[in-house]
Amino acid sequence: MGDKAAARACARRAGVPTVPGSDGVVEHVEEAQREALRVGYPVMLKAAAGGGGRGIRVAQDADELAAEFDKATREAESAFGYGGLYLERFVGVHIMWKCRSWVMAYARSISTTANAHCKGAGRKLMEEAPSPSLDDEVRKRLCASAVALAESVGYAGVGTIEYLFDARTSEFFFIEMNTRVQVEHPVTEMVTGIDIVRESLRLATGDALGYAQEEIVLRGAAMECRINAEDPVKTSCLRRGLSAMCGCPAVRGCA
Repeated sequence: MGDKAAARACARRAGVPTVPGSDGVVEHVEEAQREALRVGYPVMLKAAAGGGGRGIRVAQDADELAAEFDKATREAESAFGYGGLYLERFVGVHIMWKCRSWVMAYARSISTTANAHCKGAGRKLMEEAPSPSLDDEVRKRLCASAVALAESVGYAGVGTIEYLFDARTSEFFFIEMNTRVQVEHPVTEMVTGIDIVRESLRLATGDALGYAQEEIVLRGAAMECRINAEDPVKTSCLRRGLSAMCGCPAVRGCA
């Protein structure tokens, strides 16, 4: 599940909806162009081993796809040591939902919550739990989908499954699975009261899950915002410098 192209194939076999795209890694420009004609432009090239917004290029037509293919391959090779790319239909404006799931190998799994986050310039800016845009019915379907996918591949441990959500149609589409504890996991901990790091260590030693699905109760809301060193004038390019002032909210309950 750590390879994004392979994870998409696993999701399809498990009956989990995915963003229309290639069945796996596209080996060359011509194959990428054929896939793009099939799914429809605009399309997005994404690094199969990627993360953090690296190795991603958007193409509006076949000429732009040809121009961006080598750039995305080189960036992926430089960042991840593997230049494999896969292709998806480009969704221009979206909110990304995450379902943080804990899964044991023996058909014992739970999902904790569905969170929302937004990005700028390919980098995550904030994360909120639980998502205020999902009603209970959609949240249950999304979390059930995440559990089914993790169980279908025999995943054992803590992981996060990410989806795109279309608020107009209430459809969601699998994007990828992060097979680790993510840095933004505290928003889930704050609304569930569960120590995710401790649980991940327990699962890694072979212990059973300490919770059943019906024991996961969401209380309140939590939000995490990232401080990014960027130059907003130059399309949010990363920029280093001296932080002259930092202020934290003086609100009870903030951490």
